[in-house]
Amino acid sequence: MLLKLNDSEDLYKTVVDRLNQGGIVALPTDTVYGLAVDAANEAAVDKLNRLKSRASKPYTFFIPKNKLDQYALVVKKKIIDYFL
Repeated sequence: MLLKLNDSEDLYKTVVDRLNQGGIVALPTDTVYGLAVDAANEAAVDKLNRLKSRASKPYTFFIPKNKLDQYALVVKKKIIDYFL
C-alpha cells in the first residue's frame, strides 16, 4: 500500500502503525529514500530482505540512545553523548 501524507500527527501515527504491523515504510533522506522496518520484527526484516534481494548484506540500525546498551557494549559513553 502506498500512502502519501502531509506532515501531520496523522502521518506519524500511520508510520508507527505500519511499522508495528510489520510493514515497510519509505523515508526521505538527503539524497534517496530509505526503507524502514521494525528490526525487532523478524517477519518484517525477512520481507525487506526479499524486497531488496538481500541475503547477507547488513543494514543501518537506528535505535533510541537510551536503549543503546541493550544492543552494544558502550565503553566510551562521553563520545556517544557528544555525537548523539
